[in-house]
Amino acid sequence: MVVDLCALVTPGITALEYAQRRSKLAAKLPKNGIAIIAGSDIKYRSGAVFYDFHQDSNFFYFTGMAYAPQDLATDTS
Repeated sequence: MVVDLCALVTPGITALEYAQRRSKLAAKLPKNGIAIIAGSDIKYRSGAVFYDFHQDSNFFYFTGMAYAPQDLATDTS
């Protein structure tokens, strides 16, 4: 399945703004540092029944992506 990531960005917030947020985070890291922010997992109630998905707020702030499973890694390069 091919996902158009541009279509998944939050309405009213540009992809550029999310990129700038990640750049600011990377700039605050020590030399050769890395930040890893995990997105939320799907939570199962029982068997094949699961709770409504809610993305981790820190992950969402830096990416605007509200679907699972995703992780973010950024470094100083």
